[in-house]
Amino acid sequence: MFQFGHEAMSNRLDELPIISSDSIPDWYHLEIWSGTGIARVFYLEELNAMANTTVRTDFFCNDGWEVPDVLWSG
Repeated sequence: MFQFGHEAMSNRLDELPIISSDSIPDWYHLEIWSGTGIARVFYLEELNAMANTTVRTDFFCNDGWEVPDVLWSG
């Protein structure tokens, strides 16, 4: 859903790859892009080294639905 005031992302995947947890590739990384166009890249080793945390909050989807009081951890 496109919201007024937000630019549409042009680098979306057509389909998300399905990767077995038994065969995570060495190249795996997570890219987070801000509204300024600056990216922060996290590699698997960095993600694994992060401390676990738990957050309870409401989940709001761009399509307009929501789920209250969702427990997130990791």
